[in-house]
Amino acid sequence: MERKLASIVRIKEIISIDGADFIELVKMENNFWQCVSKKGSLKVGDLAVFFEIDSGLPIDDERYQFLPDSSIKELVSGEKVYRIKTIRLKGKLSQGLILPISLFPEVESRECGEDLTDFLNVKLWEPPQKGDPGQSRGNFPNFISKTDEDRIQLFPEYFSKYKDTDFEVTEKLDGCSMTVYYLDGKISGVCSRNIDLKKEGGGYFWEAADKYDILKRLELFGKNIGIQGELIGPSIQGNPYKLLEREFYVFNIYDIDEQKYLSEANRCVALDLLNEKSGAKLIPHVPVVCVAELFNEFTDIDSLLEFADGKSRLNKEVDREGVVCKEINGEISFKIISNKYLLKEK
Repeated sequence: MERKLASIVRIKEIISIDGADFIELVKMENNFWQCVSKKGSLKVGDLAVFFEIDSGLPIDDERYQFLPDSSIKELVSGEKVYRIKTIRLKGKLSQGLILPISLFPEVESRECGEDLTDFLNVKLWEPPQKGDPGQSRGNFPNFISKTDEDRIQLFPEYFSKYKDTDFEVTEKLDGCSMTVYYLDGKISGVCSRNIDLKKEGGGYFWEAADKYDILKRLELFGKNIGIQGELIGPSIQGNPYKLLEREFYVFNIYDIDEQKYLSEANRCVALDLLNEKSGAKLIPHVPVVCVAELFNEFTDIDSLLEFADGKSRLNKEVDREGVVCKEINGEISFKIISNKYLLKEK
């Protein structure tokens, strides 16, 4: 599912900030995001336009030109945008940008909650990949779900809806999403997040698939599945774990015939079976933090966000990016990104 980077929201609460004459803290209905905004520009009950973190806003639109030049970043396409990121102002966390809807007369007739991402030409900013990812042979296959969970801030209803539900909590590794798939003995491939890659010319995705002999294992396994995980190490996201070589950690296995992800138990069984199919290096699973009734242990968003902080299981000197939470039977999943990690992002 594509992220709703820009949307219409309704203001739920405005909080004064001690020692701040020109800014205040704004909270919205139906989500847990909060933004620092110009004092007096919004009031409770107002509709506003909200831009999530990692939104890339057009630099030629005068409405955004109050943003600092330091926020200008370049997309993979070469287009320059204002990147919205997590910041702290007067001690308050601000996650996103919120502006009065009066600045956007072209959307004033639209409804609360409506997605404005494409209409306002907002692009997703992603950190550029370094190294050689390989050459494209086509788009990501349409018979496999892409890897991307939404953030917990979008789901306040989960605290009551899933109170007695077990969740598998795994560490969110800071790397590149990678998928290897096998279909009917005829079609197979290796993909980055968005692209099906050619084997010719190498690239570190195919290099990793060969290192773990994944395609041979899938062929021997004999079922139509996609194995998905995080590729980490040298030349990837600055190699935060200080690894000497690239490694691949599984976090999902997708049943292509059933068009759904395997449950936690079935994924672990399938991975064990795959690892029996070859004498190559064993394919590891992402580190498991715990299995717990998450919304019984954490009853509010602040405690849950604090839980996302912590050190990586791969390198105890590194702050983890956050955690990914999957309902034990695979019905829902979401991520919780560490605010400590977000505030360190450049």
